[in-house]
Amino acid sequence: MSDAYIILLDRIRALETQVAQFQKMEIDNPIPRVTNPLLYCRFDGDYPYNTDFTGSAYGWNSETPTNSSAIFRPGKFGKAAQIAEATTNLITNPSFEIDTTGWTKTEAEASITSSTDWAYTGSHSCKMYGGTGSGAMLTSTFTVANGSSVTASIVAFASTSGLSASISIVKSDWTFLTGSGNVPISANAPTGLSITYTNNTGSTVTYFVLVIGPGTGQTLYVDSAQLEDKDHATPYCDGSLGVGHSWSGTDHASTSSRTDQSLIYPATSVGAQNSTGTIGGWFKFTKHGESVFWSGGTGYLQCFSTSSDAYLVVAFKDISNPIVVAWTPDDETWYQIAVTWNASGIKLYLDGDLVGTYAGSMASIDMSGDLRIGEYSSALAKLNGVADDFIVLDYELTTTQIKAYYDSGMSWNVRMI
Repeated sequence: MSDAYIILLDRIRALETQVAQFQKMEIDNPIPRVTNPLLYCRFDGDYPYNTDFTGSAYGWNSETPTNSSAIFRPGKFGKAAQIAEATTNLITNPSFEIDTTGWTKTEAEASITSSTDWAYTGSHSCKMYGGTGSGAMLTSTFTVANGSSVTASIVAFASTSGLSASISIVKSDWTFLTGSGNVPISANAPTGLSITYTNNTGSTVTYFVLVIGPGTGQTLYVDSAQLEDKDHATPYCDGSLGVGHSWSGTDHASTSSRTDQSLIYPATSVGAQNSTGTIGGWFKFTKHGESVFWSGGTGYLQCFSTSSDAYLVVAFKDISNPIVVAWTPDDETWYQIAVTWNASGIKLYLDGDLVGTYAGSMASIDMSGDLRIGEYSSALAKLNGVADDFIVLDYELTTTQIKAYYDSGMSWNVRMI
């Protein structure tokens, strides 16, 4: 029996298992069936859904994006598409894949080692052990010009409870500049930490990033370290992450960069004029800021969140008063957001609940322009996070249907008829 035949049989068996699982889920936990979506993106790619950086931006009915520079990360269901702005990670050994070069422990009795016990990115992380004292480590030094900002971030993990971690930006003479304070690290729950420093001293500042973690006899893991010349955090970047990512020199021993990521679908994917409809998906921020969930065309509903005032906003060009809902989201947390409309108004849903409405005469939504997921345009207000299970319908789902979908904990039950 040839290798190709064996691989084909394995795929058929995997698909049979998957179909059986879906059939059982429909019986045990039925969710609303939606038919003939204009666009439905699961982003999963080939089954089985691994946690690498490949996936598929094609729609359920083979809708093809005009621009897909996204990479793919673990999603709410299978894979998700990451949409983020361009950045450079100044830390040269950010995921500890080979060793801990570029990092220095501060206490003689503590230790830092490259470990495969746990990893958030790649296969290694830094294992910090407090020994008979406490564990802390620092980077080499960097500089920030007057009037400029830098943002440092890490992901921390512990297999036991009772630990905390902090990340700080410290001047080279050990003057404390800013820090996160002690952040509790729940057992078996990766926790992101980030801190931003803006230099208003009148001159260039030389600094390093300090990570403080485990106490006596404790172990903490740190991964996905990032330092950016920005006033906000963006998704983790290193040269091993696939499309649009590169090292400036030796892998895992040099700075790394990410090009701007976009996910754009043409008007032919989403219809033309629609007097009723539904748009929605699951979204997760790396760090909440002014983030766009979707936008585009001449008459699209635009859904976004603000940074300073913490609002969820839905705007449409033909209404004078957008829907504005107070909202303070958590970072690294999945949220389901949906908008429906008809001739009489618009409804906004968050995690299955109706949270905002606009009542008034509505013209048809002009769907003749490109649909952008996770951005206004290529350089403005990126999601800086991931999107999953994104759907566009030319009919309005009811409040009951959207609630049932959210409560099911499953992806949409889609049928083409």
